[in-house]
Amino acid sequence: MINASVVCSLLTEKFSQSTGSRKISLQSPSAREEEVTNHLAELLNTIINCHEFTVESEISLDYISDDLTEDEIDQYAVSEDSDLDPNFNDTDNDDSDDLLQKFSLDYMKKVIECYDERNPLTGKHRRSWKGVKRRFKRVIHSSYISRFRAYIEKGGTRTQKWENINNYVYHKFEQARESNLLVHDLDLRRWGLEKAKQELFHEFTASEKWLFNFKIEHNICSRKVTK
Repeated sequence: MINASVVCSLLTEKFSQSTGSRKISLQSPSAREEEVTNHLAELLNTIINCHEFTVESEISLDYISDDLTEDEIDQYAVSEDSDLDPNFNDTDNDDSDDLLQKFSLDYMKKVIECYDERNPLTGKHRRSWKGVKRRFKRVIHSSYISRFRAYIEKGGTRTQKWENINNYVYHKFEQARESNLLVHDLDLRRWGLEKAKQELFHEFTASEKWLFNFKIEHNICSRKVTK
């Protein structure tokens, strides 16, 4: 049978060594120290008197760091999608995206507002295309106007929507980890679909390839949490 006093003595010796063999006064323990002592005594009695243990393991996402051991990281969970292409984009590149990804949505809106502005007396455009071009020198062709207008109606380019989704999911992940909450792959996908709905990005499916690339990009691994 386990002797609780022997366990306490071993713990005392162990913690004395870890604190540099400092002499600890027991004459006036703080209220917090008494609280911790009572909690540990209750826990120790429970362990001594029980007949079996149940060990629970759960996979959660965390940042990859040197502090994690191989036992703490589920190697299968990290590498199960290793055959997927890390450079996979999950969206079909089109010429319009490649052309317009250098313009922010706010910039596009300013160009269109400038182009559409009318004289309240005549109802005609205040500025000609040349006037808009002089004001926005990066807009080098009149065809940009129709393209900008189309992308504003859709809420931005595919690339911009893609970045907005990734930034949103990573922000949610950071908030959860700062609050010490467990995060699973399903949570990342759910947040991604949530943001895609806001962005009217109906093609986004939060696929396995997107999840894999997202975790690689943000240095996130699957960590085994044992209770």
